[in-house]
Amino acid sequence: MPEPQNNFLIFNENNNPDTTMGDADYASLPYRLNGVTVGRAPLAVHNKMYRQWSIMTKAVADMIEDKGYDALDSDLTDLTDNLKSSVKDLARDELSTEITTVDDINTWKESITATPTEINTLDGITADVNELNILDGVTASTAELNYSTGLTGNIQQQINAITGVMSSPFPTWNASTPYAVGDICIASNFNSYKYLECVVAGTSGTTMPSNANVGQLVTDNEVKWLVCDFRDSAPVGAFRSDMVQRAGWLKANGAEINRADYPRLWAYAVNNNLVNSSYTPPLPLNDYPGFFGEGDGSTTFTLPNFEDYFVRYSFTRVSGHKQASQMASHTHTCQDHTDSHDHTSGNQSASHKHQYGNDLAYVGGPAGSSGVVYGNSYGLTQHSFTTKTNNQDTSHTHTINPKSITHRHTINSTGSGSNTYPDNIAMQMYIKY
Repeated sequence: MPEPQNNFLIFNENNNPDTTMGDADYASLPYRLNGVTVGRAPLAVHNKMYRQWSIMTKAVADMIEDKGYDALDSDLTDLTDNLKSSVKDLARDELSTEITTVDDINTWKESITATPTEINTLDGITADVNELNILDGVTASTAELNYSTGLTGNIQQQINAITGVMSSPFPTWNASTPYAVGDICIASNFNSYKYLECVVAGTSGTTMPSNANVGQLVTDNEVKWLVCDFRDSAPVGAFRSDMVQRAGWLKANGAEINRADYPRLWAYAVNNNLVNSSYTPPLPLNDYPGFFGEGDGSTTFTLPNFEDYFVRYSFTRVSGHKQASQMASHTHTCQDHTDSHDHTSGNQSASHKHQYGNDLAYVGGPAGSSGVVYGNSYGLTQHSFTTKTNNQDTSHTHTINPKSITHRHTINSTGSGSNTYPDNIAMQMYIKY
């Protein structure tokens, strides 16, 4: 006969005092007395709690193994049967060494005198002394053994209750049970880090749902469960900047999605930042990309859209509202290196003359206008002079005093593109559903 197998192990077996809460602190701990509240319990509490649960489970598993049965967590039915068998064997072994007569039974029952009729109250079945010999392994009829079946049923119920408590502080899934939105439970065939949250109320089916991925909706008769992850404590509607998309999170990219597929997120949107027709005056969704949208108005809704936006933290503006780009008021200064300077109009190498008149002259004016034309680049508007003629026969230059000539310096832009931003690394924004 093969050796019995036992794969139950103790959690926090080393019981490190640096990471495990002591007995005195655990005895008075508010979490233990009143249950958990919103937030996170200290790790030392979990290490103490899981150690106590697992060490009790290990003790039961060792008892099963000692009686020659397998203690494996792969099959609940086999484990239950083996526990029942080991309890029977243990009771039989103990009683067979101590009880052989009715007098021994009386002694075993704390020296209380009992007759066979009184003993019959244990199972409600009429039995004589010979029939009671089943206690020590002597042949018994099927009818006489019926009392064991009744006891087994009670023991099994107690074992199931203990198993549920030891598995998790959360309630276990139950068949044909009404569940309300927000109820949570664990299912034994799901991974240990997963739990189920009811998102559509109803009555569960007769068969436990099959294991599914985190973030999936699972139909269980009338109930719809959302598979959640104990390791992800983010609330519904929370935003997260990340490099990858994780289970239970959607891209905040303005996509239109079905309300029925994401009931928790839709309920959050309705109760929080949803742009819809109820606003007076209506809010244009383009001005509030951080809000949810109504979608088609009946079956869909749109996600917030963070695509190509910088996030700016503010407690004075409405969250989710877009602020248009803006350049702060500023001045560009163009200054000479000296207090004054000249503009030279160029050399004149040929003999020529300058004619001045009393007429108003427009610099760069139309053909036929009187006056001296210096050129458009100096920006002269109009002026008046007395008449004078003077010939210049040698090469010379004309120096123009900047105080008498109005002119401009143009400062050219060296930028490119239509947006202004520093060096950056692209990230994605996700939202918890």
